[in-house]
Amino acid sequence: MANSLETAIAELAEATRGDDWDAARTQVAIDAISQNARQTHLAGLTAAVEALAARVQQFRADLDADGTGHVAITGGTLIEKGAAPAALAAVLLDKLPSVLIAARRYADLCLADPRTPAEMPEEEIEVLLQVDERPITREVFRSYLTQDRPGAACLYQLEQWVLPCAAAWTRDREALQKAAANRTLVDLAQQLSQSNAYWLRPLLGMQIDATWLVLCPVESRGFEVRVDGIAANFDLHALLAAALVPMGISGKSCDPKIIDYLEGRTAEPPANQVKGTWNLYDYRAAAHNLVRGSDVPIEFWVWGEGIPADVPRLDGTPTLLVGPSSIARGWNIGRPFSAVQSRVTVERELTSSEYGVKLARAQAAGKEQ
Repeated sequence: MANSLETAIAELAEATRGDDWDAARTQVAIDAISQNARQTHLAGLTAAVEALAARVQQFRADLDADGTGHVAITGGTLIEKGAAPAALAAVLLDKLPSVLIAARRYADLCLADPRTPAEMPEEEIEVLLQVDERPITREVFRSYLTQDRPGAACLYQLEQWVLPCAAAWTRDREALQKAAANRTLVDLAQQLSQSNAYWLRPLLGMQIDATWLVLCPVESRGFEVRVDGIAANFDLHALLAAALVPMGISGKSCDPKIIDYLEGRTAEPPANQVKGTWNLYDYRAAAHNLVRGSDVPIEFWVWGEGIPADVPRLDGTPTLLVGPSSIARGWNIGRPFSAVQSRVTVERELTSSEYGVKLARAQAAGKEQ
């Protein structure tokens, strides 16, 4: 690591300490890190991330919540430039829960204030941020600073903490698996899913090397499929079609160039939109006629706007039912986490007997709901 980069990192570490951190000094240090990083080889960038991670490791919400998020996000930026993610990935896994707890605490304080509207008002007000689809005004936010400054700082800086988590964990599969298996972290992400930490929930809900059951009642066929690196139901829909349509399941797969993009083999999307080919349902739809999508209760549909982690499990396995499309369906193309390669692959087709047993089980389980 070049001396000038070392100096800038040391300066950032000091500028962000304590409650009286220096915002101007911090920005100068960040700018110096960015400038020097352009001339630094990958080994030097990795050493820089390790130094930044060491500073983040010293974080305590009650001592220096205000500035440490800037250190974390600076490390995430260097990871996006090619630095090894392991050091920062591990530290963020350790520190993020305390940030989220403090942020949620302060959000609840503000939301309980009688001056906080129940929803976004039509008249113009100075909204600082939103939590749980409710606006928190600057006035209300500042009212409780003396009561809980650490919570205020963590809430205000949620994005500076969550974005480096996405940068680091999507490039460190082991760290992502540990984060996704941390029930405390997953629960906290759920509690802050409607805030500036919204990216955290799909990140922690990403399917990593997961086995899914897919039943296709129109064709009386079923499959075990491997779902890996998928955080959005839209992507699941498109990649599942690419895997099953060639095997004879009715529908239309996307342009292969779109699949290349969604799977991470190309960097730029070849089109603006993806067209869907099916209606997707959870296992509770098994007792209904899927040929007529209107016959299936709306709560059994699997919507593209959701995430795979929310698809109900049948006997511990996420389970989808595939039916013909009853509406024109399309969405803007995109990959939530570009560093992750996404795949849906067929592991095996169920035998006719196995399919019958699984469908009957889904029908019985659906009636129990």
